[in-house]
Amino acid sequence: MIQTLLSMDDLELKLSGLYDELHQVAHMDESEVCRRYNADSKAEIIALINEEISSIKDELYGDFEALDDVLEDRMQICLSQGLSY
Repeated sequence: MIQTLLSMDDLELKLSGLYDELHQVAHMDESEVCRRYNADSKAEIIALINEEISSIKDELYGDFEALDDVLEDRMQICLSQGLSY
């Protein structure tokens, strides 16, 4: 269990770092971003950072969203059977 918590902490730190990096890139000019990241465009780097952010968020929070769906389904079943009001 401790190992899982540490990896979640690591993911949250990485996510925070990516948001910081995204903020920095957004405030750089095009040529600076292309030079620093060896990229063709600023938009390309922003898209890559956003993709990585989405991936980490899915890993961190995906299970919670699935749980919300299950709980909502159970509530609807209970309501339809008159077990809850």
